[in-house]
Amino acid sequence: MPPRDLPGFYWDPQKNRYFHLPSRSTTTSAPSPLHPHFPPQRHQPLQVPNSPKAPVITSVYRSTNIVGRIPSSFSRLSRLHHQILCSQIVKAPIPPLSDAFLTPGPINAFNIIQLQDDRTYTVISDANCWLYSLGNGDVAPTRELKLPSRISSISSSGTLSVATTFGSPCKIVVQNAATSESFILTPGPKSIYDVWTSHLMGNSLALGMHGKGIYIPDVNASVGFHPLHTSSDVLAIYQEPNLVYTGTRGGIIVRWDTRTWSRNQKPLLSDRYKSSSITHLRTMGQDRLLVSSIDGRLELFDLRFPIESAPVTSFLGHVNSYSQKLALAMDPSERFIFAAGQDNVIRAWSLLNGQRLGGPEVETVSGMNVGLLNARFDEGVSDVQLVEDRCGLHFWYSTGPALCHQTIL
Repeated sequence: MPPRDLPGFYWDPQKNRYFHLPSRSTTTSAPSPLHPHFPPQRHQPLQVPNSPKAPVITSVYRSTNIVGRIPSSFSRLSRLHHQILCSQIVKAPIPPLSDAFLTPGPINAFNIIQLQDDRTYTVISDANCWLYSLGNGDVAPTRELKLPSRISSISSSGTLSVATTFGSPCKIVVQNAATSESFILTPGPKSIYDVWTSHLMGNSLALGMHGKGIYIPDVNASVGFHPLHTSSDVLAIYQEPNLVYTGTRGGIIVRWDTRTWSRNQKPLLSDRYKSSSITHLRTMGQDRLLVSSIDGRLELFDLRFPIESAPVTSFLGHVNSYSQKLALAMDPSERFIFAAGQDNVIRAWSLLNGQRLGGPEVETVSGMNVGLLNARFDEGVSDVQLVEDRCGLHFWYSTGPALCHQTIL
């Protein structure tokens, strides 16, 4: 019985077996009489139907997939992706007031703690010296504690939060959102008082107060504290591992090493802010420092050159002339910065290029279809925070007695 013809193979009667057909690019011997001739195939050009218009990008996540299919360099793709993110933020509208969480008095500050499974626990303070809590599913904040004086700051780290009071004696309320445990630290009236600001990192707490800063190594243990003598009120404070940054009313920025506590600390950035006051400090990465001052400057510096007073980026358009506590926040991925101005307008900038997001047009909140970055609020914006989870980037802000939120990415 003659052998069967198999596609891609030919039969060698001498070796009594099949062999693969050689490719056209290699030199081949004469074909076997049993092997039929296959003519070369022509490759037809790919036919792409004409599209009347480009696809509409409905979300930043779909746009990321579209960008990924565009042949280009990595840097160009990164810039294009960042531009898409910026355009999404600019389009974010003012959330309806019916979605806001209301307190009896104007909100001073709030802080959102992220728990497991994208749950959150929010600590809120109002002008009536009350502390509130707000959890997932709550329709309104719950009163937790009445304090004897104004609550000046709230900060958190992990599931731990602290709230401080202004005046003497100072009360430091420590809460653990995971265990629902809370307690109050009451330092001596002559040691810690008139606290302006705070920053919690892990269990260590840094306080900015009248005439100096305070470093508490562990709020869960009574191990004392270290004073950071500045000879001026500390209005801004920030800590990172082994370092504490203080910004004073006199415009002096000092970096303290918690391992040595040397008293011979040299001010950073020379005397750039000597005629102003520092209102906000924050580090970015390992070598950048963000500084906000009471005269409206919002600038980014390279800490590898700590004496140089020239910023690497200036974020233009921030409005301030006398307010020592204007809300300012950065997204967790350090791509954008949001700041509330003295004129009741929230502005945003790209940390990639320093450009302001959106135009300078400002409308009233009562207008229709008002953008979040194009609105002038009736009352000042007391605090802002950005929270990132699996669903996107969420912008929270407080104005008057309302705590509002909007998903912007």
